[in-house]
Amino acid sequence: MKRINLPTWLIILILFIGIIRLLGFIVSIFQSYPLIFFIVWILLPLFALLGKHHMILFRFSQKGITLFRVILITTAILIAFLFIAHSEYFRNNYGKSNIEGYHVTYDTDYDSFGRPITVSKVHTKSISTKALIYLFGLIYAVLCFGVPILTWKVSTITLEAWESQIMSNKQN
Repeated sequence: MKRINLPTWLIILILFIGIIRLLGFIVSIFQSYPLIFFIVWILLPLFALLGKHHMILFRFSQKGITLFRVILITTAILIAFLFIAHSEYFRNNYGKSNIEGYHVTYDTDYDSFGRPITVSKVHTKSISTKALIYLFGLIYAVLCFGVPILTWKVSTITLEAWESQIMSNKQN
């Protein structure tokens, strides 16, 4: 069988197009089922902690534990990015369906270089409801940055536990 040698730029182009298509597919699934992504996202630090369990720890090599850690952290960051990119969409959908008098207006402002910027302003019937919406935004932002950091910290602890277990086994 004859081997086909493709140019490197063509292979990179095919991989790039494939990755873009895969990301588009993931975004469409995310928009359809955000609750599933949210649950998986919140559970990622627990998955990393589960890796510290002795039954799982001995099943993997250091390369496997490191790959497990990289996959968890990358997944946490990608899902956080999806939630950041769709934050206004979730806020508006929740507000329109659950908050009386909720509506958003969009104003055009200009930055220091004269470029137009669209700014959204949330309106509700009561000030306390508006304060709750801003509090929700703060909690949302803390989660978007906190879950990946927590996943990183817990997975680092798992990796260190694996390394200490290996070192103690070598000493015995």
